[in-house]
Amino acid sequence: MDIIGKWRVCAMRRMGENGLEWAPAETLLEEAKAEQDKDSIMLLNALYVFEPDGRVITAMKLPEGVSREEIEQAVAAGQIELYGEDRFTTGETQEWKLEDGKLMYDTGISGEVLGEPVSSWVEIEEVDGAIELPLMRLIRAE
Repeated sequence: MDIIGKWRVCAMRRMGENGLEWAPAETLLEEAKAEQDKDSIMLLNALYVFEPDGRVITAMKLPEGVSREEIEQAVAAGQIELYGEDRFTTGETQEWKLEDGKLMYDTGISGEVLGEPVSSWVEIEEVDGAIELPLMRLIRAE
């Protein structure tokens, strides 16, 4: 599978009646708007850009109501980087790699289980034309 390119959220895992379940992004976005949950709205509208060099860039939509001057100040202060006309990044990236024929994604989460170290790398699964990360499914954006 060619992973290079722009992807968007089509579903996310959340706690349901029977444990973790996949919820469609449209449903989650409606709920986030009703609750005025700006962080969830930003996450659900983000693009995840898998670059050939192994970086994964999260490009979020610029918030509504923010003036051009405020955006330019945030860029000048190094708080954000513009990505296209209507998106920004924080400059932080995740990583992906091809290892032993498998696509891998670095969650950035590591730790121990029963005293044994656990890798932050997880396999990227392909499910019905989407790619699946631990908490979200992504489909091609373009």
